[in-house]
Amino acid sequence: MIHPRSVVQRALFPVLTTALATTLAVSLTTGVATSALGVPASQAAAPAGSPAAGSPAASTVAAAAEAPTPRAVYRKTFDARGARHAVRARLRSPSGRVPARLVVREVEPATGKVLDVRRSKVLVRRSWSRAEVKVTRKSGSSVMRVEVRTRQARKGRVLLDDVRVVRLPKGQRPGGKNPKNKPRNKPQEKPKGTPVPTPEPPRPPDDVAGYLSNGCSYSSRGIPACGAYLGSAYGANTDPAPMEAATGHRLGVRRTYYQGHQVDKAVAVSRADLAAGRLPWISFKLPLSWEQMAAGAGDAWAYDLANKLRTLNGPVWVAFHHEPEKDGDIQAWRAMQERLGPIVRSTAPNAAFTVITTGWNQLYGPAEFRLENIWPRTKVDVAGFDVYNWHMTTRSNGTMVTKTEDIRSVYFDRFSAWARANDTTWALAETGLTDEAFAHDSTWLQRTYDQLVATGGLAMAYFNTELNSYGNSYPITGPAKFASFAAAQSKAPLLPPR
Repeated sequence: MIHPRSVVQRALFPVLTTALATTLAVSLTTGVATSALGVPASQAAAPAGSPAAGSPAASTVAAAAEAPTPRAVYRKTFDARGARHAVRARLRSPSGRVPARLVVREVEPATGKVLDVRRSKVLVRRSWSRAEVKVTRKSGSSVMRVEVRTRQARKGRVLLDDVRVVRLPKGQRPGGKNPKNKPRNKPQEKPKGTPVPTPEPPRPPDDVAGYLSNGCSYSSRGIPACGAYLGSAYGANTDPAPMEAATGHRLGVRRTYYQGHQVDKAVAVSRADLAAGRLPWISFKLPLSWEQMAAGAGDAWAYDLANKLRTLNGPVWVAFHHEPEKDGDIQAWRAMQERLGPIVRSTAPNAAFTVITTGWNQLYGPAEFRLENIWPRTKVDVAGFDVYNWHMTTRSNGTMVTKTEDIRSVYFDRFSAWARANDTTWALAETGLTDEAFAHDSTWLQRTYDQLVATGGLAMAYFNTELNSYGNSYPITGPAKFASFAAAQSKAPLLPPR
């Protein structure tokens, strides 16, 4: 994985300042000797009976004193509601084989008393290693403070990504074993007839930043614990107030598109969307080529963007060069994503890093575009796919598509299984159907949203614009199409206005 040399050192400190109502403390320690004041042992005053200078014992002490002093490289607070949690982090070291320790402390905030301490040793290697501590809270009023400590010598530095707190479901012990005296589920007979689709279970959030209109929580990066946002693109990044007035509902998510020089505009529009209770999902074309961005020439641009996004009063989803197929060397695009993703996630704790492709190419297109060959080898919060109802659309050769397909079995089920297997989530970044297709199937919008929720999708954004529609009637204009979209919106959760 390509990881910018200074992502952790330059981008981590803004993260450290984030404070939530409750705290969870994780510390990685290496046990290097220090004085009571944290001064390296080599600088502390020598007590009586210390080895004489030049003796073998003194040489041993001196060698130990030269080791880098453990220091905090990460602190963040989490809202740890519920009784059982797993604290997880990913670490790697360019030098390899750096010993560290993950420690979770439960603290009573009124008195500062430490109620419990949990530790897990980890040997950080060149490839990403996972560290995990599982905790059962002893007090309903307690908080848990998170701190990461490790050596940060030039050769022994540790890179950190994706620290999260996952709430464990009821009935599951922190160790993952079945509780005593509780029978395991017995196999049931295979149901007869057509099975009724069941929604996926709620997603445990990384943290709790607030609550949606449906009562479910959402994380600081806008990941909902249950349900799915429903919204759209509108015009040429036009104010969507007319569409919201026509449907009687505000957009749950709003897709907007920008060039590399439009960072300030993107941030301003995102701020307005959050104020209105819409989740901003923004896409950028880049200021430099994929190859240049992957090599680090665009790092300053990426840090500037991320630092401005972190000033927003709520979550934002960001993507770089969506639908890349046939726009260049796809492996350069992959390397670009691997470069920019950690910068955004490390610098802006409210920004979800998303990657958007066409979807069809990843499942049915050339091998070079398959997910296993192009997916960035770094943490991606949301995989976005642009999948449309192609019925009654015009092909490039002028012929009409007359075939219909079930979007759930052809796409959603496959996206859902892949996302679960690859530690990410998924959403529909663009979709649409023509007026002709709507006349043939007027319940498609509502049904598609329900199917997306049932298969664990996080969001569905309709492409409500004539731009790049190639003459197809995707925009929602007639009253019947507006009513159908409004019916789907009535089921969708919303962020609280800011």
